[in-house]
Amino acid sequence: MRHPIGIPQLLSLIMLLAASVPSMTAQTADRTEGLLDERVPRFEMQDGTLFGGVAKLSAEPSQLSFAFEFILTAHTHNSLAPETRFSLHLENRTIRELLNTLCSFDDRYTWTRDGTTVNVHPKETVNDPSYLMNRKLPKLEFRGIAPQMTRCSHP
Repeated sequence: MRHPIGIPQLLSLIMLLAASVPSMTAQTADRTEGLLDERVPRFEMQDGTLFGGVAKLSAEPSQLSFAFEFILTAHTHNSLAPETRFSLHLENRTIRELLNTLCSFDDRYTWTRDGTTVNVHPKETVNDPSYLMNRKLPKLEFRGIAPQMTRCSHP
């Protein structure tokens, strides 16, 4: 049975996860930036989609994790927009080059990196202040959380 998650619960989960992410030092940022320059010997897709390409890329040995946000249609909040299909064969490309190539086949999407996570998301959400994940919170306060849940360990 599926349990719907409401906006307050979703926001609570997002804030809890965000609070648990350790801050990155310049050295860590340099190290994670280099992960995008790792080479993939062979990357092939036949009649695939951007989501399928990102899933295939996430199966490659790497310390990166990948997140994908689908585009919803304007008609209903549960309906996905049609996906663009394409085929490609690439050899000895970096993860960065593969992400750029994949997004070029479906130019509704872009990608960003946050530490060791690569986020593939709709371009239309970039800098949109009404988009949930771009909203600035004037104050974030947690109450009733166990003390061990409020501490983050830093490298």
